[in-house]
Amino acid sequence: MAVPQNTTVLRFYIDGTVVASAIDAEITFNKEAVDITTKDSGTNAEFMSGLKSGTGSTGGLYVEGELDALYAAYDGTAAVVMKLSTEVSTEEYFSGDAFITSLQINSSGNQQAANFTCQFQFSGAFTKDDNA
Repeated sequence: MAVPQNTTVLRFYIDGTVVASAIDAEITFNKEAVDITTKDSGTNAEFMSGLKSGTGSTGGLYVEGELDALYAAYDGTAAVVMKLSTEVSTEEYFSGDAFITSLQINSSGNQQAANFTCQFQFSGAFTKDDNA
């Protein structure tokens, strides 16, 4: 029987370094549906599989100095490797080249810890594999 992944160890890594103090992680896979409807289709729309893409996000507690890698990725023009993984042997992971599209630092000012959110866009193919 398959065992669900433990979300307390599911983290984003940027170029092999964990995104520190992260609270959440999300990855979305998208695939376009290409319309191939013709006059022969009658009253039914027909589609074929199109381009695949993906986005992701993470958020967490803002600790000064810990977001240096994320900010450098945002500030630069080169893609970075984003990896969503538990780093637990035999558990699967997803990774790919990505560009940071948004990096936000927030503070409510009401005796709460400052936090951050980061969104990114994958570019090219994804890797889905098991941790060795």
